[in-house]
Amino acid sequence: MDRDGSSDRREEDYYRSHWSRVYREDPSQLDREWHCGYEKALAAILPFVNRAASGAAAPMRGARYDPGDDGAVATTSGNAAATGKVSARGNGLVVDVGCGSSSMGHQMWNDFHFGHLVLTDIDEGVLRTMRGRFGTETNDDMRERFG
Repeated sequence: MDRDGSSDRREEDYYRSHWSRVYREDPSQLDREWHCGYEKALAAILPFVNRAASGAAAPMRGARYDPGDDGAVATTSGNAAATGKVSARGNGLVVDVGCGSSSMGHQMWNDFHFGHLVLTDIDEGVLRTMRGRFGTETNDDMRERFG
Protein backbone atom coordinates (compact mmCIF):
# COMPACT_ATOMS: atom_id res chain seq x y z
CA MET A 1 0.00 0.00 0.00
CA ASP A 2 1.18 3.48 -0.79
CA ARG A 3 1.52 5.82 2.14
CA ASP A 4 -1.57 7.74 1.00
CA GLY A 5 -3.62 4.56 0.41
CA SER A 6 -3.77 5.13 -3.35
CA SER A 7 -2.94 1.51 -4.25
CA ASP A 8 -5.85 0.32 -2.09
CA ARG A 9 -8.17 2.74 -3.88
CA ARG A 10 -6.95 1.54 -7.28
CA GLU A 11 -7.62 -2.08 -6.30
CA GLU A 12 -11.06 -1.16 -4.98
CA ASP A 13 -11.87 0.78 -8.17
CA TYR A 14 -10.74 -2.16 -10.30
CA TYR A 15 -12.82 -4.62 -8.28
CA ARG A 16 -15.89 -2.35 -8.39
CA SER A 17 -15.59 -1.83 -12.17
CA HIS A 18 -15.16 -5.58 -12.72
CA TRP A 19 -18.41 -6.47 -10.94
CA SER A 20 -20.31 -3.57 -12.51
CA ARG A 21 -19.24 -4.88 -15.91
CA VAL A 22 -20.24 -8.48 -15.04
CA TYR A 23 -23.79 -7.44 -14.10
CA ARG A 24 -24.13 -4.93 -16.95
CA GLU A 25 -22.91 -7.28 -19.70
CA ASP A 26 -24.74 -10.38 -18.45
CA PRO A 27 -27.96 -9.54 -16.56
CA SER A 28 -28.56 -13.26 -15.94
CA GLN A 29 -25.87 -12.97 -13.25
CA LEU A 30 -28.41 -11.04 -11.17
CA ASP A 31 -30.37 -14.29 -10.65
CA ARG A 32 -27.45 -16.55 -9.81
CA GLU A 33 -26.37 -18.26 -6.62
CA TRP A 34 -22.62 -17.89 -6.84
CA HIS A 35 -21.29 -20.82 -4.84
CA CYS A 36 -24.03 -23.31 -4.10
CA GLY A 37 -27.70 -23.32 -3.25
CA TYR A 38 -29.00 -22.46 0.20
CA GLU A 39 -30.03 -26.01 1.12
CA LYS A 40 -26.56 -27.39 0.29
CA ALA A 41 -24.86 -24.66 2.29
CA LEU A 42 -27.26 -25.14 5.17
CA ALA A 43 -26.28 -28.79 5.48
CA ALA A 44 -22.74 -27.63 6.30
CA ILE A 45 -23.48 -24.60 8.47
CA LEU A 46 -26.64 -25.60 10.38
CA PRO A 47 -24.89 -26.33 13.71
CA PHE A 48 -23.13 -22.95 13.61
CA VAL A 49 -26.23 -20.97 12.64
CA ASN A 50 -28.27 -22.78 15.31
CA ARG A 51 -25.68 -21.81 17.91
CA ALA A 52 -25.81 -18.16 16.77
CA ALA A 53 -29.62 -18.19 16.72
CA SER A 54 -29.88 -19.76 20.17
CA GLY A 55 -27.48 -17.16 21.55
CA ALA A 56 -29.55 -14.38 19.99
CA ALA A 57 -32.77 -15.87 21.38
CA ALA A 58 -31.40 -16.33 24.90
CA PRO A 59 -33.27 -14.00 27.27
CA MET A 60 -30.20 -13.43 29.45
CA ARG A 61 -26.44 -13.73 29.28
CA GLY A 62 -25.31 -17.31 29.77
CA ALA A 63 -28.68 -18.87 28.90
CA ARG A 64 -28.50 -21.83 26.57
CA TYR A 65 -30.71 -23.31 23.89
CA ASP A 66 -33.01 -25.99 25.24
CA PRO A 67 -33.68 -28.59 22.52
CA GLY A 68 -36.87 -29.54 24.35
CA ASP A 69 -38.31 -26.05 23.85
CA ASP A 70 -40.53 -26.56 20.80
CA GLY A 71 -41.10 -22.82 20.54
CA ALA A 72 -37.47 -22.36 19.58
CA VAL A 73 -37.51 -24.60 16.53
CA ALA A 74 -38.45 -23.23 13.13
CA THR A 75 -39.31 -25.34 10.11
CA THR A 76 -39.45 -23.03 7.14
CA SER A 77 -38.30 -22.92 3.50
CA GLY A 78 -41.24 -25.13 2.61
CA ASN A 79 -39.57 -28.12 4.20
CA ALA A 80 -42.32 -30.08 5.91
CA ALA A 81 -39.85 -32.33 7.69
CA ALA A 82 -38.43 -31.03 10.95
CA THR A 83 -35.17 -29.36 10.07
CA GLY A 84 -34.11 -28.51 13.59
CA LYS A 85 -33.65 -24.81 12.82
CA VAL A 86 -33.45 -22.74 15.98
CA SER A 87 -35.40 -19.48 16.01
CA ALA A 88 -33.53 -16.33 17.05
CA ARG A 89 -36.96 -14.94 17.99
CA GLY A 90 -36.42 -11.61 16.26
CA ASN A 91 -33.00 -10.98 17.78
CA GLY A 92 -29.53 -11.12 16.27
CA LEU A 93 -28.09 -10.12 12.95
CA VAL A 94 -27.20 -11.76 9.65
CA VAL A 95 -24.43 -9.99 7.72
CA ASP A 96 -23.70 -11.11 4.15
CA VAL A 97 -20.56 -9.30 2.98
CA GLY A 98 -20.16 -9.43 -0.78
CA CYS A 99 -23.69 -10.79 -1.18
CA GLY A 100 -23.81 -10.28 -4.93
CA SER A 101 -27.17 -11.53 -6.15
CA SER A 102 -27.32 -14.42 -3.69
CA SER A 103 -30.48 -14.87 -1.65
CA MET A 104 -28.60 -16.91 0.96
CA GLY A 105 -28.42 -14.15 3.60
CA HIS A 106 -32.09 -13.31 3.18
CA GLN A 107 -33.13 -16.96 3.41
CA MET A 108 -31.06 -17.43 6.57
CA TRP A 109 -32.55 -14.28 8.10
CA ASN A 110 -36.05 -15.54 7.28
CA ASP A 111 -35.60 -19.19 8.26
CA PHE A 112 -33.96 -18.54 11.61
CA HIS A 113 -36.02 -15.45 12.49
CA PHE A 114 -33.04 -13.17 13.08
CA GLY A 115 -33.97 -9.57 13.88
CA HIS A 116 -31.80 -7.78 11.34
CA LEU A 117 -30.22 -8.36 7.96
CA VAL A 118 -27.34 -6.49 6.31
CA LEU A 119 -26.58 -7.28 2.68
CA THR A 120 -23.55 -5.44 1.37
CA ASP A 121 -21.67 -5.47 -1.89
CA ILE A 122 -19.25 -3.24 -3.76
CA ASP A 123 -21.59 -2.89 -6.76
CA GLU A 124 -24.43 -0.36 -6.38
CA GLY A 125 -26.37 -1.96 -9.25
CA VAL A 126 -26.65 -5.34 -7.57
CA LEU A 127 -27.60 -3.65 -4.30
CA ARG A 128 -30.47 -1.85 -6.08
CA THR A 129 -31.57 -5.23 -7.44
CA MET A 130 -31.43 -6.79 -3.98
CA ARG A 131 -33.38 -3.91 -2.42
CA GLY A 132 -36.04 -4.37 -5.07
CA ARG A 133 -36.10 -8.12 -4.59
CA PHE A 134 -36.34 -8.11 -0.80
CA GLY A 135 -37.94 -4.73 -0.16
CA THR A 136 -35.09 -3.46 1.97
CA GLU A 137 -33.90 0.09 2.28
CA THR A 138 -30.47 1.63 2.55
CA ASN A 139 -29.17 3.09 5.73
CA ASP A 140 -27.37 6.31 4.83
CA ASP A 141 -25.78 6.48 8.27
CA MET A 142 -24.13 3.08 7.65
CA ARG A 143 -22.95 4.24 4.22
CA GLU A 144 -21.33 7.33 5.75
CA ARG A 145 -19.52 5.26 8.37
CA PHE A 146 -18.48 2.29 6.26
CA GLY A 147 -18.30 3.50 2.81
